[in-house]
Amino acid sequence: MKIRFSTGCIASLSLALGSGSAVAEILTVEITAHVEMIDDPGNALSGQVTVGQTATGRYSYETTVLDSNPNYDYGSYRQGPLQGQISFNVGALKFESVNDPASPKWTGPFEVPGDVTSPPWPFKANVSVSHFSEYPSVFTVMSEANKPLTTGTSVDFVVAMFRSFANPFYQDSLPTQAPDLTLYPERQVHVLGRSVSGQYYFVQLRIDSVSVLPQLQISPNQSSFVRPQQIDPALITKTPINVTRASVNGSPLPSSYLAQCQVVTLTAQNRAAIRCPNIVPWLLAGQNRVEWSVDLVDGSTTSSAVDWEVIE
Repeated sequence: MKIRFSTGCIASLSLALGSGSAVAEILTVEITAHVEMIDDPGNALSGQVTVGQTATGRYSYETTVLDSNPNYDYGSYRQGPLQGQISFNVGALKFESVNDPASPKWTGPFEVPGDVTSPPWPFKANVSVSHFSEYPSVFTVMSEANKPLTTGTSVDFVVAMFRSFANPFYQDSLPTQAPDLTLYPERQVHVLGRSVSGQYYFVQLRIDSVSVLPQLQISPNQSSFVRPQQIDPALITKTPINVTRASVNGSPLPSSYLAQCQVVTLTAQNRAAIRCPNIVPWLLAGQNRVEWSVDLVDGSTTSSAVDWEVIE
């Protein structure tokens, strides 16, 4: 029997899979890569992708979702539209997943465990464990719910895949850190789709580096500004309560400034932000090291820092 999910049900499911904001953990891994292969016989990508071209991207998933596969050597971690996300930029092209629960990509029906005829779940992370040296262990993050390109060309499938014969997994648990690339000589991103006229394309990226995005992101990132250009800092994280501390070059910002910072709810990936007013009056000419600490709902505190240069 197939189970069908309505749009409203998917929104509820997204919250359920990541329920308990105090314990939900979104892991975001940033990737640099280059184009290793391009197969585009019908020119669906208009020649905008070439071998050797650099690419950047990231994937995210909820690390605390349950394994939907009972096989102890194979883990399948289905992500809701507000939990899992993947995107890659190659030149002017952006291949990215859809995180809108109202999107037709998320209205089902979706896979039912044990029913091979049911459609696949749109976004999941999988772990396949091998106990034999001749077979690889494989970790994948894949999306079949993706935005089309601006030309209308579809992005049917995006997957980041890490294959290792060193068998780094002893069980099929979902990784909570970025993959150690020294253990994964085979590491690619595959992108497949079709043009409006039905011409298929395939792009393969070679992953060059991975890094975990800090738990507390600061916007804007490191940059230079011309006074009196305004800087309204945004602190992006999970379930923040308030800014507990902030300093510029080691000197604490006044409590009157911090009191003006407000929590803003974000719809994507179970995150939120704290938005603060213009900080430029507290910045000196030249380089400024600005450090932030934020209290979270689960009682913990997360901190990060950014360098902003003010030019006068």
